[in-house]
Amino acid sequence: MKTHRTVLLVEDEPIIAMAEKAVLSRNGYQVVCAVDGEKAVELSATQPEIDLVLMDIDLGEGISGTEAAQLILNSRELPLIFLSSHTEPQVVEKTEGITSYGYIVKNSGDTVLLASIRMAFRLFEERQAVRQHELLLNGVFNSIQDGMSVLDADLTIRHVNHAMERWYPENEGLIGRKCHQVYHHREEVCEFCPSVRALISGEVEHAVVPGRADSSAQWLELYAYPMKDRVTGKSIGVVEFVRDITDKRRLEEELSETETRFRSIMSAMQDIVFTLNSDLRLTGLYGSGAQAYGLTPEHCLGNFLSEALGGDAPQVHEDAARNALTGTFTIYDWSARLGTGARSHFQTSLSPIHNGLGTVTGLVGITRDFTVPKRNEE
Repeated sequence: MKTHRTVLLVEDEPIIAMAEKAVLSRNGYQVVCAVDGEKAVELSATQPEIDLVLMDIDLGEGISGTEAAQLILNSRELPLIFLSSHTEPQVVEKTEGITSYGYIVKNSGDTVLLASIRMAFRLFEERQAVRQHELLLNGVFNSIQDGMSVLDADLTIRHVNHAMERWYPENEGLIGRKCHQVYHHREEVCEFCPSVRALISGEVEHAVVPGRADSSAQWLELYAYPMKDRVTGKSIGVVEFVRDITDKRRLEEELSETETRFRSIMSAMQDIVFTLNSDLRLTGLYGSGAQAYGLTPEHCLGNFLSEALGGDAPQVHEDAARNALTGTFTIYDWSARLGTGARSHFQTSLSPIHNGLGTVTGLVGITRDFTVPKRNEE
């Protein structure tokens, strides 16, 4: 562990340099000296143990102290303090544009010099700690595969993660622009905006919103979390958590279309079509035949097959269904008074439904009225 900090002292006046070096050495600092800007840049680049730079502004011939400081700070990050006899405002302002670790007027005394160095080190360490924390937060922020945006109260984008940049590639960038301009190509605020609602209500708001036409994310599930001032409790911004549900939405639409087609086909069938779970309770009822005999989903779903269809011998339904649950295609005949009350004869076929592992999880049945053929036989 390093016990002594190293200071690069850049001073072209030998007597002043010797005096300042002596003060620093007496107070536990190791000192490396440079008499001009070029040497200072070289030492900074070749000696990584240097922890801080004390830079004079007037260095005689060659580059100035401000130029040398800029070159040093372009190549590495460390605290740099200007030490100069200049007190003109324009000179001080120029140095403030290069570094903010301090400006010491020469002959201010050892106490001011040493205190300024200690303050510069503390400021540098605090900035490094903040930067490490920011890097950690940014790492977490960007590791999230869903989109995240941080907005001001006026819906200006202040921060986004990589997912949002991937979904919304913009030549002008995203930061500093309004969310509705970037994410929806609109000049006015979206009427469905959950972020606006969150700012007003102070509560988490949720919505499914359309994506931009040229984005791969066509449908988004968006949660808006209000950020509040700790003192006033007023909403000062919003964090948007955005999930791409395009594939999910597409599958739901395809499933809905498939279900509609299925119901159309089932409704066109003259038979009674039904499904059973492994407990032999009805989970679906289809076909115009069911309506013809007064069988409705409201009264049949959830009932046992023998309760829904009834008949002269209810046990025959259960026996046949349990046989089908073994994986055997089963056909059986039965009779009952359904609909008009006249006795009808039926034939039911039961086919097992298998899951991906081959296990029977239910049955699909088709019941057909064959009263006329039965009477012809008789």
